[in-house]
Amino acid sequence: MGLSITGNFLTGPWVRSDITRKEDFRKDNVTVATPSDLADGDMRLTTVTHTFEGTGPEPHWLNICGMIPGVSTITGVGRSLVGLVHMVAHLAKAIFDKPNRDEHLREAGLGFYNLVRGLVEAVPVAGNIVVIVFDVYRLNKEQKKFVEGTRTRVAKAIAQANDQVNL
Repeated sequence: MGLSITGNFLTGPWVRSDITRKEDFRKDNVTVATPSDLADGDMRLTTVTHTFEGTGPEPHWLNICGMIPGVSTITGVGRSLVGLVHMVAHLAKAIFDKPNRDEHLREAGLGFYNLVRGLVEAVPVAGNIVVIVFDVYRLNKEQKKFVEGTRTRVAKAIAQANDQVNL
Protein backbone atom coordinates (compact mmCIF):
# COMPACT_ATOMS: atom_id res chain seq x y z
CA MET A 1 0.00 0.00 0.00
CA GLY A 2 2.90 2.36 0.60
CA LEU A 3 2.11 5.82 1.90
CA SER A 4 -1.27 6.22 0.21
CA ILE A 5 -3.99 7.93 2.26
CA THR A 6 -6.88 6.32 0.35
CA GLY A 7 -5.39 2.86 0.01
CA ASN A 8 -4.95 1.76 -3.58
CA PHE A 9 -8.31 3.17 -4.68
CA LEU A 10 -6.92 6.02 -6.76
CA THR A 11 -4.97 5.22 -9.90
CA GLY A 12 -3.44 7.28 -12.68
CA PRO A 13 -0.66 7.48 -15.24
CA TRP A 14 1.98 7.11 -12.53
CA VAL A 15 2.35 5.68 -8.98
CA ARG A 16 -0.45 3.06 -9.47
CA SER A 17 -1.24 2.68 -13.15
CA ASP A 18 -4.86 2.82 -14.28
CA ILE A 19 -3.99 0.77 -17.36
CA THR A 20 -3.14 -2.74 -16.31
CA ARG A 21 -2.57 -6.17 -17.74
CA LYS A 22 -4.43 -9.27 -16.62
CA GLU A 23 -2.35 -11.32 -14.25
CA ASP A 24 -2.78 -14.53 -16.20
CA PHE A 25 -0.04 -16.67 -17.64
CA ARG A 26 -0.12 -18.38 -21.01
CA LYS A 27 2.25 -21.00 -22.25
CA ASP A 28 3.03 -20.44 -25.88
CA ASN A 29 4.95 -23.02 -27.84
CA VAL A 30 7.46 -21.58 -30.23
CA THR A 31 8.44 -24.04 -32.96
CA VAL A 32 11.75 -23.39 -34.62
CA ALA A 33 13.06 -25.09 -37.76
CA THR A 34 16.82 -25.52 -37.64
CA PRO A 35 19.24 -27.39 -39.87
CA SER A 36 20.13 -30.72 -38.34
CA ASP A 37 23.49 -32.39 -38.28
CA LEU A 38 22.11 -35.14 -40.49
CA ALA A 39 23.94 -35.83 -43.72
CA ASP A 40 20.81 -35.31 -45.85
CA GLY A 41 20.49 -31.72 -44.58
CA ASP A 42 16.88 -32.16 -43.41
CA MET A 43 15.37 -29.53 -41.19
CA ARG A 44 14.63 -30.57 -37.64
CA LEU A 45 11.74 -28.98 -35.74
CA THR A 46 12.42 -27.97 -32.18
CA THR A 47 9.64 -26.89 -29.83
CA VAL A 48 10.45 -24.61 -26.93
CA THR A 49 7.83 -23.77 -24.33
CA HIS A 50 8.05 -20.19 -23.09
CA THR A 51 5.66 -18.55 -20.63
CA PHE A 52 4.32 -15.13 -21.56
CA GLU A 53 2.59 -12.91 -19.02
CA GLY A 54 -0.58 -10.97 -19.63
CA THR A 55 -3.03 -10.47 -22.45
CA GLY A 56 -2.54 -6.80 -23.20
CA PRO A 57 -3.46 -3.52 -21.54
CA GLU A 58 -6.89 -2.93 -20.03
CA PRO A 59 -8.36 0.20 -18.40
CA HIS A 60 -9.20 0.33 -14.69
CA TRP A 61 -12.89 -0.23 -13.85
CA LEU A 62 -13.25 3.36 -12.64
CA ASN A 63 -12.00 4.63 -16.02
CA ILE A 64 -14.62 2.50 -17.79
CA CYS A 65 -17.34 4.03 -15.57
CA GLY A 66 -16.03 7.46 -16.60
CA MET A 67 -16.86 6.70 -20.24
CA ILE A 68 -20.57 6.04 -19.65
CA PRO A 69 -22.82 9.13 -19.69
CA GLY A 70 -24.87 9.42 -16.52
CA VAL A 71 -22.78 6.89 -14.61
CA SER A 72 -19.73 9.08 -15.09
CA THR A 73 -21.48 12.05 -13.49
CA ILE A 74 -21.77 10.10 -10.24
CA THR A 75 -18.37 8.39 -10.36
CA GLY A 76 -16.70 11.61 -11.56
CA VAL A 77 -17.95 13.61 -8.59
CA GLY A 78 -16.88 10.82 -6.24
CA ARG A 79 -13.49 10.55 -7.90
CA SER A 80 -13.00 14.32 -7.61
CA LEU A 81 -13.85 14.35 -3.91
CA VAL A 82 -11.57 11.41 -3.12
CA GLY A 83 -8.84 13.03 -5.25
CA LEU A 84 -9.22 16.30 -3.34
CA VAL A 85 -8.92 14.55 0.04
CA HIS A 86 -5.96 12.52 -1.24
CA MET A 87 -4.19 15.61 -2.57
CA VAL A 88 -4.71 17.81 0.53
CA ALA A 89 -3.72 15.03 2.95
CA HIS A 90 -0.53 14.22 1.06
CA LEU A 91 0.43 17.87 0.73
CA ALA A 92 0.05 18.20 4.51
CA LYS A 93 2.08 15.03 5.05
CA ALA A 94 4.79 16.30 2.67
CA ILE A 95 5.29 19.27 4.99
CA PHE A 96 5.80 17.17 8.12
CA ASP A 97 7.33 13.93 6.78
CA LYS A 98 10.68 15.02 5.33
CA PRO A 99 12.10 11.53 4.66
CA ASN A 100 9.11 10.64 2.47
CA ARG A 101 8.45 14.06 0.97
CA ASP A 102 8.98 13.02 -2.67
CA GLU A 103 6.61 10.07 -2.32
CA HIS A 104 3.95 12.29 -0.71
CA LEU A 105 4.29 14.86 -3.50
CA ARG A 106 3.85 12.11 -6.13
CA GLU A 107 0.74 10.93 -4.28
CA ALA A 108 -0.54 14.52 -4.11
CA GLY A 109 -0.03 14.77 -7.87
CA LEU A 110 -2.05 11.58 -8.29
CA GLY A 111 -4.81 13.14 -6.19
CA PHE A 112 -4.76 16.25 -8.40
CA TYR A 113 -4.93 14.11 -11.53
CA ASN A 114 -8.00 12.31 -10.16
CA LEU A 115 -9.59 15.60 -9.08
CA VAL A 116 -9.29 17.00 -12.61
CA ARG A 117 -10.27 13.75 -14.33
CA GLY A 118 -13.32 13.43 -12.08
CA LEU A 119 -14.42 16.98 -12.92
CA VAL A 120 -14.10 16.22 -16.64
CA GLU A 121 -15.99 12.91 -16.25
CA ALA A 122 -18.82 14.69 -14.41
CA VAL A 123 -19.71 16.69 -17.54
CA PRO A 124 -22.14 14.49 -19.50
CA VAL A 125 -21.29 13.61 -23.10
CA ALA A 126 -18.54 16.21 -23.72
CA GLY A 127 -16.57 14.99 -20.72
CA ASN A 128 -17.12 11.37 -21.77
CA ILE A 129 -15.76 12.11 -25.24
CA VAL A 130 -12.65 13.77 -23.80
CA VAL A 131 -12.05 10.84 -21.42
CA ILE A 132 -12.58 8.25 -24.17
CA VAL A 133 -10.10 9.98 -26.51
CA PHE A 134 -7.56 10.30 -23.69
CA ASP A 135 -7.90 6.65 -22.63
CA VAL A 136 -7.86 5.26 -26.18
CA TYR A 137 -4.65 7.19 -26.87
CA ARG A 138 -3.04 5.81 -23.69
CA LEU A 139 -4.30 2.27 -24.34
CA ASN A 140 -2.84 2.32 -27.87
CA LYS A 141 0.48 3.52 -26.47
CA GLU A 142 0.51 0.71 -23.90
CA GLN A 143 -0.55 -1.83 -26.54
CA LYS A 144 2.48 -0.89 -28.66
CA LYS A 145 4.75 -1.46 -25.64
CA PHE A 146 3.06 -4.81 -24.95
CA VAL A 147 3.42 -5.99 -28.57
CA GLU A 148 7.06 -4.93 -28.69
CA GLY A 149 7.72 -6.74 -25.41
CA THR A 150 6.03 -9.88 -26.75
CA ARG A 151 8.17 -9.75 -29.90
CA THR A 152 11.28 -9.49 -27.76
CA ARG A 153 10.22 -12.47 -25.64
CA VAL A 154 9.48 -14.56 -28.77
CA ALA A 155 12.89 -13.66 -30.21
CA LYS A 156 14.54 -14.78 -26.96
CA ALA A 157 12.57 -18.04 -27.03
CA ILE A 158 13.70 -18.66 -30.61
CA ALA A 159 17.31 -17.93 -29.67
CA GLN A 160 16.96 -20.34 -26.74
CA ALA A 161 15.60 -23.02 -29.09
CA ASN A 162 18.49 -22.51 -31.48
CA ASP A 163 20.96 -22.76 -28.61
CA GLN A 164 19.40 -26.05 -27.50
CA VAL A 165 19.59 -27.47 -31.02
CA ASN A 166 23.18 -26.38 -31.53
CA LEU A 167 24.38 -28.09 -28.34
